[in-house]
Amino acid sequence: QQCVDAQYNTLVGDAPGAHTGAELAAGSPTCALIEREYIPGVAPWGAPRRFKAQTINQGGIKTKGIDIQLDWGADFADMGFLSGIPGSIGMNILASYLDKYAVSAFPGAAFIDYTGSMFNNSYDYQVLSSFNYTNGPLFVGLRWQHLPGMDTPPGSGAAQLGVKSHDQLDLFGRWEFNERYTIRAGIDNLLNADPEIVGASTTNNAQGSTSSSYNQIGRNFYFGLTASF
Repeated sequence: QQCVDAQYNTLVGDAPGAHTGAELAAGSPTCALIEREYIPGVAPWGAPRRFKAQTINQGGIKTKGIDIQLDWGADFADMGFLSGIPGSIGMNILASYLDKYAVSAFPGAAFIDYTGSMFNNSYDYQVLSSFNYTNGPLFVGLRWQHLPGMDTPPGSGAAQLGVKSHDQLDLFGRWEFNERYTIRAGIDNLLNADPEIVGASTTNNAQGSTSSSYNQIGRNFYFGLTASF
């Protein structure tokens, strides 16, 4: 586009025949990245059609949003009718809201708003919460992650499908004993939630792939023992 669009190569907008092909190619430095099929001095049937696809950091990103964190904790002894329960409870909530995520592919190109789309996993919002119970050497926690659904990026084909919302629960805990030992254990993806399908379309029977944003292993367990001397 930077080579052949008159918006970026002004010679292209002139009258037909006003410039030679070489002059038009010289009108934008990006044209030099394209190796055309017909190269002077080389038989046209033997010349490759290639382009130099090096990474160039010349685009731009405009983004803004809000991050919120809430921490709360209390002893059951201070909670009136629950005062007979030993221990304490706590809560931590992390939430982020994406107001805008727009990208310009190269200098002069328009910014395209990808907010809420699959492009770079631009979720409208994300929530990660944990709830825990502590009683002396015992600690038990439950973590909940929520990812909303995502739309297809602007310019996608009509057959492409978006991504569904996703929820995952993790259970974890630890127990300290004998002043030297700590046992820790947990279950990731407690309810064995399937990863969401990304890149599916109606033409491939909705069979896309997935991404690292989702647990791809399924329910898994871990256990560990720490000793200090």
